[in-house]
Amino acid sequence: MLDTSIGLVAVLPIGMSQVSSVVMTAEVGVTVRKGEELSYFQFGGSDIIVVFEAKSNVSITAQVGTHYKMGTRIAQAFPVC
Repeated sequence: MLDTSIGLVAVLPIGMSQVSSVVMTAEVGVTVRKGEELSYFQFGGSDIIVVFEAKSNVSITAQVGTHYKMGTRIAQAFPVC
């Protein structure tokens, strides 16, 4: 669970098809900045699920069936204070 400026955010790395493991590199209590590594997958396919608090007011702009390159904005938060 990450404590961010928009609220709590859960990041769930999921190992799929022939992933031998997910290696967590972020440590409890250490501040992680945007773009820094949280974890990595060893061998094979993978996915990441991100869950936001309702007060984060996240608007997803990504379209189903569209592949986005790393670094492309796919959502934006409009936190409710």
